[in-house]
Amino acid sequence: MRFYLSNQNNPIDRNHKLWKRLLPVTRHGDIPPDTQNGLNNLTYGEYFSAIEAFVEAGQEDLKDGVFSSPGQVSVFLEKHGAFYHPSRVTIAGGCRPAEYVLNVALSDAGREYLDNEYNILKRLEKEYGYPFLPKVFACREIAVDASRSVSMFMGEWFSDYHEFHISKREYGELSGVRIWNPVDNSQFLSIDQARSVYEHAAMILTACYNIETSEQISAWHHAAGDFVVAWDGQQAPRVKLVTVRQYAPLFKTVENSADAVLNGLLLFLLNMSIHMRLDRLDGVNDICWFDDFAVEGTLAGFFKGLELQLQADRIPEGFIEYFKTFLTELAAEDMLDLFVSIANRIPSNSPDWPVIQSCLERHADVFFHRIRR
Repeated sequence: MRFYLSNQNNPIDRNHKLWKRLLPVTRHGDIPPDTQNGLNNLTYGEYFSAIEAFVEAGQEDLKDGVFSSPGQVSVFLEKHGAFYHPSRVTIAGGCRPAEYVLNVALSDAGREYLDNEYNILKRLEKEYGYPFLPKVFACREIAVDASRSVSMFMGEWFSDYHEFHISKREYGELSGVRIWNPVDNSQFLSIDQARSVYEHAAMILTACYNIETSEQISAWHHAAGDFVVAWDGQQAPRVKLVTVRQYAPLFKTVENSADAVLNGLLLFLLNMSIHMRLDRLDGVNDICWFDDFAVEGTLAGFFKGLELQLQADRIPEGFIEYFKTFLTELAAEDMLDLFVSIANRIPSNSPDWPVIQSCLERHADVFFHRIRR
């Protein structure tokens, strides 16, 4: 089994200078303090050794059976985070290697997130089966030593899909949406293409919204790279969702009346329209707010998601037109009040909070006039 830091130009083994060093716990490369005698820390060597044990313990999860030699397996450490350290696992053979994502968590919080995400993805796969959600194959615990273990789950890797983030163009201050392709990091989407990306993201979230229970994919963020895009420079961008951290109602309610269904869907739409505009510049810098045309993309994607719900018989004929009428009958001041109530649920210590507060009134106005058109 071969190990790499990001790509084949950076192999790592037990003789590498990083093998015994601690893994960073943020995208910025921050090293954790040696707390609790290292119980919440993991070295590169321990990380890769645990992955090797995971793969060898579950060969049946890979490539529709087993691989003939450990030499067929390559592990690429993709990035670091406070909860997960995801790797890309490739199995050689055939015209194209099979690829998987392997999420690894050591901390108590990370393990809880990991177990929850695995169960949510299994549920969504069973209930919806959409191709824009990742399939997951295995979840197990691997011992690191006598006192520590890591939790991992393996899932589908979306080959040729990449993160996208708001970024500044080199020749000026104007920002745009850049695709973070390691081969060519200069790809900026046009306005129409960027609108299409946000439209597809909104469609995915809406298609997974549970009309009856108001359960929805939440705790997602563009800054975390939760949505990824494939674009060859010619065809329209294609979007998929790589993770689902939470699946729950925005507001708790025991009512299941027609009004509750309409109001629940409305709050989902308004909340989604806010978060669709948030990102970090280049994925790691200050929180930023995307241009107004993201609202148009969000609304278009929302109704496309409802069309998928209709095709699956999850909503009745005529519901979409009825909701459009319901939406357009809202007064501007009532809509602003709803936006404010949603924004006030965001903790004031969140880095998103000041950006949302400064942009919310204009966002409500743009949203209101867009639905009136």
